[in-house]
Amino acid sequence: MNSPDWHAPLLVVVADATSARHEGEWIATTVRVARAAAGSNVVVQVRVKSLPHDRQATLARAVQERIAGSVPLYLNGEISIGMDLEYDGIHLPEQATAVLAAPPPLPATVAAHSINAVRRAEAVGASAAIVSSVFEPSWKRANPLGTAALAKIVEEASIPVIALGGIGPQEVAHCLQAGASGVAVHSGIMRSKDPVRSLELYLGALKQATGNGAKTGCESGS
Repeated sequence: MNSPDWHAPLLVVVADATSARHEGEWIATTVRVARAAAGSNVVVQVRVKSLPHDRQATLARAVQERIAGSVPLYLNGEISIGMDLEYDGIHLPEQATAVLAAPPPLPATVAAHSINAVRRAEAVGASAAIVSSVFEPSWKRANPLGTAALAKIVEEASIPVIALGGIGPQEVAHCLQAGASGVAVHSGIMRSKDPVRSLELYLGALKQATGNGAKTGCESGS
């Protein structure tokens, strides 16, 4: 669903339920990050898609109940669960664009690795495309697109493009200069020894890159 009232986030935190040592740790970290991001232009993507249906629903509900509206939540999992729990949006894999019979029922970001994939996301009514990997991720091998290719994709896209892959705070400005509307981050925050401090660094980099005084929502003492 591509609503005219929808605005792309500056930062998407990808909270992958399989990245922590156990589910309780993942829930706690996700909640801490979400609460620290309150008041900023941040979306938390609850990534549970590799889990069985019941576990997806249980974990998605657990995070939602504890966050209590601090930031928008997008479910990277079964669409029906996102709808049942009234999540703010959903995230879809690139291949989903080939099988969707109708536009997504909620605001949707869609994974994309090329301009053709972005065009397919546009055709099904996606709100934004999350394009990867712009740089090489620290946790897997990938052939990075680079910022020149990112800029070309942005130029040809008709929906916002959010950059993902190997993006540290120092790469944020390069992505925005290439035209990305924001960045998505997984390991740089969720696998950090101090996730809230890492969140602050990303938000600080975004504030500096945009020059718009964007609120971090997690200043010291808050």
